[in-house]
Amino acid sequence: MQAVPETQVADDFVTTPHGGQEWRQCQNFLEDFSVTTNGMGPPAAAVAAARSAPIDHYPPANFEPHVSDLAEFLWPGKAVESHACLQLGNG
Repeated sequence: MQAVPETQVADDFVTTPHGGQEWRQCQNFLEDFSVTTNGMGPPAAAVAAARSAPIDHYPPANFEPHVSDLAEFLWPGKAVESHACLQLGNG
C-alpha cells in the first residue's frame, strides 16, 4: 500500500478560503461569499436533516486520504501512477 499524503486544509498560495474550511487556519482570509445567507434562517426541515446527517467535518482541500483510496480501488497496484488522473470536488 502506498503512503497517504498529509491532509491539507488549504493552500494559502493557490486558493482562498471557501465554504466550511476553517478560516482561522487560512492566512489570507478576507471574506467568504461562497455560503448562502438567509435572513429568515434555515427551514426547519433543513435543520432536522442536517442534524441527522453523519457528517462531522469539511473535506480536506487535497481530498486525502480519499483520493488515494479511490485511485487504489480503481487501479490496484497502479494507484501512484494514476493518482493524477483523479480530481474530486465538493459540488
